[in-house]
Amino acid sequence: ACEFLRNLRWGTFKPDRHIIRLLRRWFPEGVASLEERAEQLAKEVIGSRSKALIEPLQFSLLGTQVSPAGRHINGVDNLVWVLGAYVEKKGSESNTNYVAG
Repeated sequence: ACEFLRNLRWGTFKPDRHIIRLLRRWFPEGVASLEERAEQLAKEVIGSRSKALIEPLQFSLLGTQVSPAGRHINGVDNLVWVLGAYVEKKGSESNTNYVAG
């Protein structure tokens, strides 16, 4: 769904395995705090209570929430994806703080 919206030029955070891994690492408390909102969206907008849908929604909401003001969400999403896919690879993540603030 996120990819479809991006193709229509909507700003969305598309949570794939690299993004989920890094956001979970950087904002462990943020993910849990968005579970209720993700469940609400899944139920009201999509008509589903599927955990397979709710978890990605949590990370999409989190990515949007922590994106710097004035930056396009798709650009932030792409930067985090590249970082996770090529720099901070699974199992060999560094302790570098990429998050300002």
